[in-house]
Amino acid sequence: MQSVYRPRRPRASPLWQIIHHGWDDFQAQYEASSRKVHGPLRSDTVEVVEKFYRCGDLAQGFTRLHCADCGHEKLLAFTCKTRGYCPSCHQRRALETADWIAKDITFNVPHRMYVFTIPKVLRAIFRKRRKLLTHLFQQSIEALKLWMQTTLGLPHGQIAAIAVVHTFGDYLGFHPHMHILAANGLIDAQNRFHPLDENESIASLSEIFRNLFIKTLVDEKLLSQKKADQLLTWKTSGFTLDAGDSPTLPFDRNARRQFAEYMLRAPFSLEKIHWNEKSKHDLLRDRIRF
Repeated sequence: MQSVYRPRRPRASPLWQIIHHGWDDFQAQYEASSRKVHGPLRSDTVEVVEKFYRCGDLAQGFTRLHCADCGHEKLLAFTCKTRGYCPSCHQRRALETADWIAKDITFNVPHRMYVFTIPKVLRAIFRKRRKLLTHLFQQSIEALKLWMQTTLGLPHGQIAAIAVVHTFGDYLGFHPHMHILAANGLIDAQNRFHPLDENESIASLSEIFRNLFIKTLVDEKLLSQKKADQLLTWKTSGFTLDAGDSPTLPFDRNARRQFAEYMLRAPFSLEKIHWNEKSKHDLLRDRIRF
């Protein structure tokens, strides 16, 4: 057992203080102040927050650690093991998963991070119906595959990619977008890798994605044909694509791990949250979003 043990102090967290002082009021006022915009307060949201509130609290349960050599003992509080909310539990899982992705899942070939963003006018479609985000997931992957197949002249080539949907932006505003970590090329039927030119322009990929996504919304009756035609004629479409400056080097496992960590990051950072004791009565007005 290590000689230095630093137990967690969950109640020192500004997020814990916010929940402690404002969560009951937030739930009581939600129907009147937030339901119209964000839809009903989901039961899984309530469960995650309540688990976080108990995370790291010895009074909620613990494991007793005993050293057979010296007889010394320590108490290790149970954790909530949730994702997307508890900074400690989420970060631990994100680091472990990112390392696994970099070492065991991705190939030693060039990789690139693609970020697909949709215009603000379409985001409201998904605010209350999160299951519809599967369309964003599917069409961004399909667009990337079609673009690579066309560029390389491999109509049956397959992509190797990991994709994550994010629904948050700065200050936790609702901002659905896709992050895709993909090998920079295709794999053929003989498992041979065909790389893309590292200087290949991604301009046509953005247009493929825009057309596929709008067509899907029309087919699913989520968007009228008239509105779709308007969107397709916009000079500035509102659809954006970011793929960085260049792909990673083939054996740069650290770069792949950093990309994966960014994809798996929590919606907010404790470093950007400060607890002000004087303003506790003004907390949580409409700022907690999932």
